[in-house]
Amino acid sequence: WRDWSSDVCSSDLSRRATNTNCDDNNSSSSSSSNTKNTTEGALFRTLLLSIARETYVQAGIYQLVSTLLVSTMPLIVIRLLDVLEAADMNRIARADVVREGLRWSLLLSFAVLANGFAVHRYRHQAMKTGVAVRSAVINVVYRRALALSPRSKQGLTSGEINNLVAIDSQKLYEVAQDGHLIWSLPLSIVLVT
Repeated sequence: WRDWSSDVCSSDLSRRATNTNCDDNNSSSSSSSNTKNTTEGALFRTLLLSIARETYVQAGIYQLVSTLLVSTMPLIVIRLLDVLEAADMNRIARADVVREGLRWSLLLSFAVLANGFAVHRYRHQAMKTGVAVRSAVINVVYRRALALSPRSKQGLTSGEINNLVAIDSQKLYEVAQDGHLIWSLPLSIVLVT
């Protein structure tokens, strides 16, 4: 993969690319490692910005909403229990207990339903992102493998190409599924403590 990745340009992955020509530095086989790093960085930016921007940012927003809701649900339960304890000690009137208890229980029900919706939308948007990234990578790998000259294919077996397509693209798909957990789990820990 590293040997022929310099032939891949960022326009290969972009659905909205205006030109299909790579930079002059990217197509030369004797380019320096700095140019290869720049090319790989451009590929990664293109994957994230062009393909995943629409769906993955929305998935992040839904994950944030879900994280905030899950963090507030215990607080709502505590308030509901406080109302019920106050009713046992006769500190508030019976009508106020029903009204306050109903308010907190409805708020808890709404939080649970909203969390379910947010988690569902997060998973859906993350899956759409994973499918888009995976199909773009498969497209680029096959297109470049088919365009290689016989001399370039000498060190490349069909098993390596299948490995790139099957396993490595699946890893990108799985990263898209759980990538937002990198920031949402520490946020959950901070909110709970």
